[in-house]
Amino acid sequence: MLNRIVAVLLCWFALPVTSFGWGREGHRVVAKIAAENLSQDARNKVATILGTNNAGVEEAMAEAATWPDEINKPQSKTADWHFVDVPVTAPFAIGTLCAHAMRGT
Repeated sequence: MLNRIVAVLLCWFALPVTSFGWGREGHRVVAKIAAENLSQDARNKVATILGTNNAGVEEAMAEAATWPDEINKPQSKTADWHFVDVPVTAPFAIGTLCAHAMRGT
């Protein structure tokens, strides 16, 4: 049994870091792709929100994309804010999910 646990742990640690696509680098890449596809109006608004200029939007979005992974989720009580599970076979409205989350249930 111990040999099996050790073998599993060795395999786990042997995996390349890049195999975890949603790590820091994965979030940054997706944010940069999203920034490149913003309309000019949206790009201007994002630049204002992130306190940058038009040329700095990609990098600012990439930096902001890692924030949810870097904060102390238990202390800030934001553990459930990182993503939203969307039902595949039912209608979806974010308003009902937000209300549900705010009640803490």
